[in-house]
This record gives sequence, C-alpha cells and structure tokens, in this order.
Amino acid sequence: MVVVIFAFASCDEDFNSIGTNIVDQVNFNASLYDEATVQVENQLIQRVQTSGLPGNLLGIYEDPVYGKSTYNVLSQVELDRQNPTFGDNAVLDSVVLSLPYFSTSSTETITDSNGETEVITTYTLDSIYGNSPMKLSIYESNYFLRDFDPDNSDAEQRQVYFANDINASIENQAMGTLLYEEASFVPSSNEVILLTPDDNDEDDDPEVTRIAPRFRAKLPVDFFTTKILDKEGEPELSNVNNFRNHFRGIYFKVEDLGGTGNLTLFNINDADIILYYSFDNENDDGTVDRENGTLEMNFANNIVNQIQNDTDISTIVNDDHIYLKGGVGSMATITLFNEDELEELRSNEWLINEVNLTFYVNKNEVTGGASEPERIYLYSLENNLPLIDYSLDPLTNTNTPVDSKTRHLGRLERGENGEGEFYKIKITDHIRRILNEDVDNVKLGLVVSQNVNIITNGEVENVLDNNGQEIIEEIPFASTLSHEGTVLYGPNHSDDTKKLKLNIFYTESN
Repeated sequence: MVVVIFAFASCDEDFNSIGTNIVDQVNFNASLYDEATVQVENQLIQRVQTSGLPGNLLGIYEDPVYGKSTYNVLSQVELDRQNPTFGDNAVLDSVVLSLPYFSTSSTETITDSNGETEVITTYTLDSIYGNSPMKLSIYESNYFLRDFDPDNSDAEQRQVYFANDINASIENQAMGTLLYEEASFVPSSNEVILLTPDDNDEDDDPEVTRIAPRFRAKLPVDFFTTKILDKEGEPELSNVNNFRNHFRGIYFKVEDLGGTGNLTLFNINDADIILYYSFDNENDDGTVDRENGTLEMNFANNIVNQIQNDTDISTIVNDDHIYLKGGVGSMATITLFNEDELEELRSNEWLINEVNLTFYVNKNEVTGGASEPERIYLYSLENNLPLIDYSLDPLTNTNTPVDSKTRHLGRLERGENGEGEFYKIKITDHIRRILNEDVDNVKLGLVVSQNVNIITNGEVENVLDNNGQEIIEEIPFASTLSHEGTVLYGPNHSDDTKKLKLNIFYTESN
C-alpha cells in the first residue's frame, strides 16, 4: 500500500537519493511505503551473564505479565591495603556495611522564631521498585569465585558467571556464617546522620555528618576480630589471592514475605565494609594514648547477580506477539525486507525522508503504568552494536538516561490515562545505507533497556535455531539489568492499525 502524504512535519529535513542523482526536478510527491516485509522471532534468554555488570539488582520484583523474580548478589571483597598492621593492643570497636542508593536531593532553608536558619535536605530514591517488605540476610560466603575458566583453552580467559550459576548446591556454600538479618526490609529515603566525638568542641557535642540515603548494617565485631584483626602478620592478609581464599565473599539473600517485595538497582562498587578499631599510641614523653584507625573492605573482582524466576517464561511466549523481558527473560530478532523486495526498492528513484518502526503495546496483556519499561533498544546482531542512527542522535543525557537518544529510540508514548501506547524507533540512516548498499541488511535485536547509554554486552548461552545452531551469543548488559517487561503487537497481527510495520516516508519525482 502506498499512501500519498501532503505534509509530514515529523520527517527528517535532510534527503538522500537512492539509486540515482536527481537534478533540476521540480515536481515531487511525498509518499509512505508501509508494505515492507518484517519478520520477528522471539528468543528466550535463560543463560545470561551476570558477572561484570555495570550495576546490580537486589530484591524481589513482581511483573504483571512475567511473574515474580528474585535477585540475590554474591560478591568477593578486598582489603584497601595488604598486610595491614593495627597497632598495639588493637581492639575492634565496630564494623559497618554501607551500600548507597541512587537518589536525588532538594534543599529548603527554614527559619525558626529566633531567627536561626537550618537547611533541610530531602532525598528522593531512584531505581527503587516496590515498597513491600522482604527478609534480607547477609552471609559470609564459603564458595570460592574463581577468576579464570579451567575449561577454556585460553588460560587467561576470565570466568563468566551466569544468572543461574548460583544453584541450590552453591547457595548452600554461599550461606556460610550469618552476619546480618532484617526480618522486614524496605529501603528508606531518609538521610543518614552520623555522630562522632569532636575533640575540639569544648562542650563535647558530637560532630554531625549527614550523608545521602543508604543501607547501613552493623556486622558482628567478634566475627571480624577473629577473621581480620587476629590475622595480623599472618599469610591470610599478606596478599590479594590469599585474602580472597581466606574471606571468600559476601552473599546478599532476600526472601519473599508474601507480598510483591521491593527491588533496588545499585552500584556495589560504591559500597564498603569499614572496620573501626582503636590501638595504643606511645607519645614522645612515654605516655600512651588511644588512637583510632580504620580498615576498609571493598566489593570487587567477581560480583555475580543470581536471578530466579517463579514463572517459566516459555509458557507465556507465542508467535503472535513480541515478548520483551530483561534478565532471565525474552528478546526479539527482526529481519527487514526480502531479497526481491530490496532490489526493487533500490531501483526506485526515491529520496528517503524518514524511516521508523512503531511498536504498539498490547494493552490487553500489559498492565499499564509504572510497571511498563520506558525504553526499548534496537541494535545490530552482526556486531552487537547500535545502529548508525544511535551515533547520529545528539541527545545524550548521563544524569537522566531515560531522556537519552530519544530521536532515534523514542520513549514509551503514553495516553492520557498513563498507559503505554507505542514506541517509535527511527532508523532512517540505517535504511538509507542499506538501500545505497553501503552496509548489509543484517538481522536486528530488540530488548528492553533501563539505560540506553549502556551499550556493552554480556554473554548468553543456549539460544539456538531449529537446527541446534547458536544464533545469539551476546546481549546488552542494559537488558540484563532491566527487570520490567512488555508485550508488543507483531507484524502478523490481524489488526492493521496496531501491527508492526516498517514505515518508509519518501519523495519521488513526477
């Protein structure tokens, strides 16, 4: 079907000649070609890499379509200095684990009746989903996360860990000594107020430090005294490898309390465990004072997200729709054109103005509102990189990634009731290059994305075609970190107004 369009304000202002140079042409018709062949296949993602992620998820999330998923984290830890010394008569006073949340702040100055002012800071948590309590337990892990894969012929190939590698057997080892437990955990947006002694304050008022919201937990002093302080000068603390074998890691485990739970996206590289201790310090005059010291432990090296789904997603997916869910979930592969059609399009003397794919949400399947993903991401499966339209889109926002690259990868368009209507992805330059034979017409991948600025990839396994051949070996990390899902109309749906089409807006001479 070719539809004549007399005005198209949304189309690109620049034009590109396909197949010929057009000179001294005066009369043009603006038209839409929307009969291009579009083939879509859903691909289940069950073995997905969760080591080396740019962030981590901890908690429970219940998707209206895909059911409940549980995210636990197993991480190695490292000392901030090797072979530490703690001084004479060292005593461990406290051990604090701190895990900052992503948040934004606003300030307000309040003046009381005495004319004294106070600045009040209010925080809004970001990347926190749900507010139903869950049980949170933190363990010393007895499971060793190795650095290299012994089954790989390349001896220096790093070990890759997948979402379901932390199985029941390994989890039993990861659940070593219980270090902390909270029976009903929900993240708090309150700022953290720390009080420390101020030696310079004549009235001995404590020094007040205010920091952004974070999860903080006091860990058992006796355990870390035996594990760390008592090992001063011993081989266990002498180098990185010895310490990793001595203290094999921390396991964060959450458990369902019957509600929908809550889920937190965080950067565990910003988290730490700090040991606060005191020791004797002899002065020049022979007197002895007690001094304070700290030893910091950071989460580093091998950090693995465990993902457990309550629902078998394969029982949901069918060929009539496009099913997108991050993590252990589903993606789609898209093939545009057939060979005869492509040759015919190349032979036309068209100026390509805009090309887009519009993906309509099946609102009969999807519960509209906050549970719908704001972004989806289209990329080349040949090299697992974005399309050329991505690099040509100037809209990059690192502070609010949801607003990045929206000329190319349009945000979810919502109706007046807040329910998602459609995503429009413009691939004008990608199609121009295909028609000009500058690039091959490669198969495309489509996934949900929490952050379209993240274009690095992780491994997937066992995504096979009908002949048992592996067809996808990598998937964007942004999809792995996406907990939400959606259902879109495919190209074969009976409703012509909703089904997926490739829309080519072009101009041809009369």
